[in-house]
Amino acid sequence: MAIIAIAGGTGPVGKCIVDGLVQHGGYKVFVLSRRENLPASGVNYLLAQYADIEATAQALQQAKIDTLICAIGVRDEKASEAQTNLIRASHISSTTRRFIVSAYDKLQVPEHASLTPRVKYTLDALEELEKTDLSYTRVVNGLFLDYYGMPHWKTPLHPWLNAVNMEKKWAVIPGDGSAQADFITSQDLGTFIGRLMDLEHWDKVSSIVSNTMTMNKLVELAEKTRGCKFKVVHDSLDRLKSGKISFIEEFPPIGRGDGDQAYFALIHYQIGLGYYRVPNENTLNERLSDIVVTSAEEVMKRSWGGR
Repeated sequence: MAIIAIAGGTGPVGKCIVDGLVQHGGYKVFVLSRRENLPASGVNYLLAQYADIEATAQALQQAKIDTLICAIGVRDEKASEAQTNLIRASHISSTTRRFIVSAYDKLQVPEHASLTPRVKYTLDALEELEKTDLSYTRVVNGLFLDYYGMPHWKTPLHPWLNAVNMEKKWAVIPGDGSAQADFITSQDLGTFIGRLMDLEHWDKVSSIVSNTMTMNKLVELAEKTRGCKFKVVHDSLDRLKSGKISFIEEFPPIGRGDGDQAYFALIHYQIGLGYYRVPNENTLNERLSDIVVTSAEEVMKRSWGGR
């Protein structure tokens, strides 16, 4: 039985991954924790202090961890350092041979580093992994469909908005709306990662192509589900690049204060550039072709149909 540990397993994306592993079965699952916890619902807890590399390595080795999945939200230098320390601890641990980088998003490439620090943090982790003998990958999945079902879609993800507000029936579309993006439910992400554990060979990038569509198509599905036309505004890429976005007063607060608007504008700017289109070569879909993904229409209909 493979023994797998998840760092950040109590966070929103981490919970999806833990659920996927438990539902798939066949693994002993540990969540790394700074506090001692009793096992629950098929999950064990492993005490770990990320700042102490040697102690973390010893904990991984004693628990015979084969694979470490990082699901820490790497949004700042402190979190990036924690991920780097986990890579170093995994390298030291004699039982640990595989590592998944925390990058459940678009494909982070050097050309995008000037847009957001998160790109640098991902690239730093990859550079650190290249110094080790660990087998590693990063999962590229695009945008989450869960947001178009909130608050009626069961999900551990925090409130968020990408382009379409299903409840208030409006949409802010980057540019002309023709840029494509890929969308996946957090549940399907967990399923794919659970099955990824079964694969002996990992590519450096594990792409999941689930629902590929333009923002215009997304609005069309939303309007069909709610049975009415939405108020649609097309924000130019120049406006988004400047840090401004329409309907900002109706976006959920994300803890950045006055910087919330600039952050939402940045995400939509990247959507408008097509950066959330997942690479479609050597995908996990091809290797795990029996997995049936949830459609955007299903998420919307189950969440909003008849409301």
